Amino acid sequence: MLKESGKFRLVGSNGSIYEIKRGRQHNIFKLDAKGNKVEELCVHPGPHMPNADTMLLQKVSLETDEAEMRRIANIWDMSSRRMISGSGQAPLH
Repeated sequence: MLKESGKFRLVGSNGSIYEIKRGRQHNIFKLDAKGNKVEELCVHPGPHMPNADTMLLQKVSLETDEAEMRRIANIWDMSSRRMISGSGQAPLH
């Protein structure tokens, strides 16, 4: 799926469905049951990690500890485009 569309889907540890698109920032989306984007998450490890490694880290983090990933992420509501959680700085360590 990643090679063809530049994105892939996964199920987080709490059961939510996410889509990660190719990139490093503003590339994680929480989906509703119909596949619509309802939230955008931004969290990344730092400026020098390649995109593929960043995406893998984001994937594993959501699959193993979704709550912690959401705690450190900047999160925007897709309908209002307002930040609903976060500080504006979202490093993933």
